[in-house]
Amino acid sequence: MSIRKANINDVNGINALLYQVQDVHANGRPDIFIKGTKKFKDEELIEILNGNDLIFYVYEANKKILGYICIKIIIESESFSKYARKELYIEDLCVDENYRHQGIAKELYDYIIELAKKEGCSHITLNVWELNKNAKEFYKKMGMNPLKTIMEFKL
Repeated sequence: MSIRKANINDVNGINALLYQVQDVHANGRPDIFIKGTKKFKDEELIEILNGNDLIFYVYEANKKILGYICIKIIIESESFSKYARKELYIEDLCVDENYRHQGIAKELYDYIIELAKKEGCSHITLNVWELNKNAKEFYKKMGMNPLKTIMEFKL
């Protein structure tokens, strides 16, 4: 088992997990998410894996990708009303539904905490959909707390 930065050879493994994430969202909010799709087209994913903005790390065991975490570092300059800050933003975290509850998500999360410290980040942030109760419970166990809330009124 290892956690490493993803590369082009990981596209199929990451895609399988992206479909699982999309299913969770589409089942919870079919008015927003389209079932049977995924967050990134293949060419977008390849571009991401070749770039530096979003970074995927994969959890691999026996040459199979069992999970991933996708992050980006955000640097905000000081402004009139806010201090400068550097944060590690978690875009996505997914563990294959067949391998959940085995500590893989925690290992990925802990890996990113250490990376954030090395990068000099002051905090880690993410967005989680209200419909995703399991994710919310996991992040709460990891010590995360709500920073802000986005409200909606459906017409």
